[in-house]
Amino acid sequence: MFNRESVTQTTNRYLAIDALRGLAIAGIFLYHSVSRFNFPSTYATSASILLSLDVFIEKAAYFLLFGKMFGIFSFLFGYTYQLQNGVPRGPGKARIIWRMILLLLFGLFNSLFIPMGDILVFYAIIGILITPLFFFNTSMLFLLAVILLLQPFELYRTFVSFANPSLSFSSAYHSGLQNEINQTLVNGNACEIIKANLVKGVPASLLWNFQSGRITQIPGLFILGIVAARKGIYHARLFGRKYWLKMSLIFGSAIAIVWLVKISAVSNRGSSVCNDSLNATLSLWINTLSTMLIVSVFTLLYYINRGRLFHPLSYLGKASLTNYIGQSVMGALFFAPFGLNLANTTGIAFSVLLTIILLLCQILFSRAWLGKHKKGPIETLWHYLTWIGKKTTKDS
Repeated sequence: MFNRESVTQTTNRYLAIDALRGLAIAGIFLYHSVSRFNFPSTYATSASILLSLDVFIEKAAYFLLFGKMFGIFSFLFGYTYQLQNGVPRGPGKARIIWRMILLLLFGLFNSLFIPMGDILVFYAIIGILITPLFFFNTSMLFLLAVILLLQPFELYRTFVSFANPSLSFSSAYHSGLQNEINQTLVNGNACEIIKANLVKGVPASLLWNFQSGRITQIPGLFILGIVAARKGIYHARLFGRKYWLKMSLIFGSAIAIVWLVKISAVSNRGSSVCNDSLNATLSLWINTLSTMLIVSVFTLLYYINRGRLFHPLSYLGKASLTNYIGQSVMGALFFAPFGLNLANTTGIAFSVLLTIILLLCQILFSRAWLGKHKKGPIETLWHYLTWIGKKTTKDS
């Protein structure tokens, strides 16, 4: 079905990145289907085998996908940010900010279809805030990434609550907005739901990112992606199979160590606040390390197989923004109350099966489109609007 064309090392490194981005896009779509794109579900089945299958898929999706696919997406977003903006005769600070403002608008559009907001809005804000740091040297950026990925806010909560067991912190800041959104999803019409997704969902998403620790995790992965691009880690001659095997072993060992620390350190002997904060910190560390383990193992397998096995994913990755937004639109059409309302009429297993079919359709569409164009439809629009008012043949 798919061409298995041979590629040069230079081209292969970009296909590896595209394929990895495609994996993230596919994983995000699958996880969203398990959660019914955040639309409330009242579906119930009396068939025990289907119920068991749904429970198994839900647990497997949480273990394999939650916090990891968005982690890969964040890492590669920073990688691409560097490739687009860090080249000689690059766009300059003003146009970088303009590019991120356009992404913010895409994110707001995408938020119309997703309850609890969209991550693209947060990405755009990070891209704007990080612009002054973008021109710092690589060592300083790497140090900043490490500090952010260590979860300083969660560590602070852990130490403070350990020193003062009676201390308590505010509950989830997004809960009130989430409850209002859920009420609208149950009782509102299409216009009311779309309005709630935008007006209440976007701030709820930003608050959840703060509450969940992603407020530092995502920027840390973003900056780590910039560092990786500067180091040229996808240059096959410099960073080949041995490098990715070594990184796989390092990240795998680190996960095992942190996991052992987690099960031994988190107990009921301390205050609940301290235990919760420590558990959240270590869980975020495991998610970050798991993200980088997936990146390393996937890249290693890609090089071993010379890209043949994962090549279809590169079509998703090359048109990642188009496919990501397209998934949100399809999610609303299939799962929303104003669409087919599958959130209330089907189980998780059926949702995943439907998603796999839709992913295959996206791959085929992307393959056909990219056979005639350099970029996906939305990527083309983003590129055009980025350079509007300036005559250029730049293909960034």
